[in-house]
Parts: sequence; structure tokens; C-alpha cells
Amino acid sequence: MIKQPIVIVLGAVASKPYGFPTARELLRDIRKSLATEPAFRIRLLGSNYSEAEIGSLHSALMGSPVASVDAFLEIPAHASLARVGKAAIASSPSTSSAALARSTPPDGLCVGTRGSPK
Repeated sequence: MIKQPIVIVLGAVASKPYGFPTARELLRDIRKSLATEPAFRIRLLGSNYSEAEIGSLHSALMGSPVASVDAFLEIPAHASLARVGKAAIASSPSTSSAALARSTPPDGLCVGTRGSPK
């Protein structure tokens, strides 16, 4: 029995069984969406990001060798893109559809709850 509060840190792959993308898949999805999906850009524009901000994010992401959007946004030179980059993560078709598709965990997985164990 657990007698004191603990924190368990899981990597991004832990959410893969729930339909969410890995960090690399998310990066690929956002790059593709910025380049080819007008609806994605429209969602970002509707969230009060300018075409210039969206274009800057697209250009910088396409030319970056990073393995994830998070790693990209942590680079000090990209600080001005942090807000629109986080919005792109939240608006990504792969994260949006995964969140809607999964309200229960896949078979065999146990999901804990907040609070003290009883």
C-alpha cells in the first residue's frame, strides 16, 4: 500500500494506446497540417494568431532538425513562437481526434485517479 504521495512521470509513448500521437508523429502531423490543410490554419487564425505568426512557425518547423515540437519550442531562438506552437499542438488533427475518440482506456490498461488510495 502506498503511504505517502508519489509522482509517476510517463513518457509520451505512454499515451499511444489511447490514440494520441508520439512526439515524432505530432511533429510530422503539424508540419503536414501547416503545409497542406487550410482548415488547420483557419483554426489557428480563429484563435487570434496572425498569418505572419503561423507562417513563421511553419517555416521554422520545416527547417528544424528537432525530433519534437516541444524540443523546438524550448530553443530560446523560438521563444516568440511558443504561444502559436502550443496552439498548433492543441489544434493538431491527431491530438484533437484522439481526445474525442477515447473516453475510456484500452482493454487491459488501468488508469489511476487523483487523491489518496483507500
